[in-house]
Amino acid sequence: MYNSIIIIFISVIFSQNIETIKIEGNKKTRKYIILREIEQEINTELNQINLTEDKNRIYNLGLFSSVDIQIIKNTYLVTVSEMWYIWPFPIIKYDDKSEKLSYGGGVSHNNFRGRDTDIVLGATLGNVKEYFLWYQNPWISGDHNSVEMGLYNQSADHFVYNIFEEDKGFFIERGFYKGYNNQFNFWINYNSKVINTIEDSDKDILESVYLS
Repeated sequence: MYNSIIIIFISVIFSQNIETIKIEGNKKTRKYIILREIEQEINTELNQINLTEDKNRIYNLGLFSSVDIQIIKNTYLVTVSEMWYIWPFPIIKYDDKSEKLSYGGGVSHNNFRGRDTDIVLGATLGNVKEYFLWYQNPWISGDHNSVEMGLYNQSADHFVYNIFEEDKGFFIERGFYKGYNNQFNFWINYNSKVINTIEDSDKDILESVYLS
């Protein structure tokens, strides 16, 4: 007589509860900029889909060279490595008609005050005299409410016609989401252009306002 022994293994998987969310590595970026991209909630079970998507959303901010999320003792630990945010750039323009150069430069800050806002400013001298300032905040309030604005002033000889142009203006654009895939934008733009003919100094002024 043979005795058969049947051994049944029962595997029990315990879900892990997230009690805290911790952010590390953000020396300049404000903590709330990262937290608002995280869907995983505290005092709820860990969702592996949330973990993957949270990591992708934080990385897609364009502020970090690397993003890592680990679960350590019920803590949702997000570790980021920040990039360099301030970038100077040269501006050089050549006019074939006058054979004159315009030269200048600007600076771009891609994480101003650690709030995921972009500021670009610059100026040129020479044949083209100009200055410009541009500002963008992709999430200034609410749920992805964005704002973008800029102003500019430029004066130069026209590259084809024998006229001198002065062009200045500003624009403001606002946007918001309705659901995840529906984005709405509205904007206002003001532009004033003064044209002086070289021969007789006749002046034409063109002004336009756009609202959409």
